[in-house]
Amino acid sequence: MIALPSVLAHGSGQRIGADDVDRWRRELDQLDKLEDRYGGAGSYELTVQAVKKLRQVREDGVASEATGRDIDRLIAESYYHAGWCAYDLDKHDPARALWMEGLHAADIADDDPVRVMIYATLAMQADDLGRGREAVTLAHRAQRCAAGLPASRRLRSLLLAREAEGLATTGDLKLAWRTYAKVEDLAADEPADDDGQWMKFWGPGDLAAHRFGSARRANDLVAYEAAARDAVAAVDGDQFPRNAMSYQAALSDALVRRGQLDEALPLLVRAVVSSTTIGSARIRRRLNGTANRLEAHRDTPTVAGTLDWVREQLPAAV
Repeated sequence: MIALPSVLAHGSGQRIGADDVDRWRRELDQLDKLEDRYGGAGSYELTVQAVKKLRQVREDGVASEATGRDIDRLIAESYYHAGWCAYDLDKHDPARALWMEGLHAADIADDDPVRVMIYATLAMQADDLGRGREAVTLAHRAQRCAAGLPASRRLRSLLLAREAEGLATTGDLKLAWRTYAKVEDLAADEPADDDGQWMKFWGPGDLAAHRFGSARRANDLVAYEAAARDAVAAVDGDQFPRNAMSYQAALSDALVRRGQLDEALPLLVRAVVSSTTIGSARIRRRLNGTANRLEAHRDTPTVAGTLDWVREQLPAAV
């Protein structure tokens, strides 16, 4: 059972204290952790409701200057998280609209870290939609926003990885792989205190995921499989089950494309089983794509049975 954020019960015109903001932040952090594990379906509506209520409370409530600044930052961060939930549900237009609101809120809060994470995520979305040049431009914008921060080498590595993704999508593969070489060096650092909570996911698994996405777009199936294997090996499935499902889905897809069906089918089944409890339409879309590719092998008995089961399961996924 998901607890309702207490900000939803805050009355119009009431005084807002620092304790209120701290409590709201903890509650919204819990929604974010829920999304980390189980996808956007379970937390999207509540996060959107909460951020809209936060804006109303900020407008109508009474708060000290310091508390007001804290609310402004919380609003900007919450728009980012709401946008990510929408993105994970494959709701691209609502995601972008929420991130645009987040940038507006970050301007009000004068919050460069939020600007960085929103521009970096917009870059990823643009790349996912096949807009490589736009992805590179947005990654550069994130890098400029980060220039005035005590940004760690790990943060720089993430922003360069978003640039590399876009470069690969534009077809500039030489520059993309040179950029990934820089990313590998920077990402080797240990997490830093100033990385921020949103950097918690960034590590060898997610870096490998960036690489396998670029290899897939370049139709380099050997590199796609190798990077997907790296991602599956590196991810902490207990902490990030949604990521583990995503990487299993990618590896099964790479193996299907390479005709290695005996290994691909069990991986696909595991990912589909996970998809019935993890509400990520974005990953289910990719699983459906793999199933579509498997249709070419339907005359193989083991494939036909697995494929029929997959088709039954995916529409019923949460």
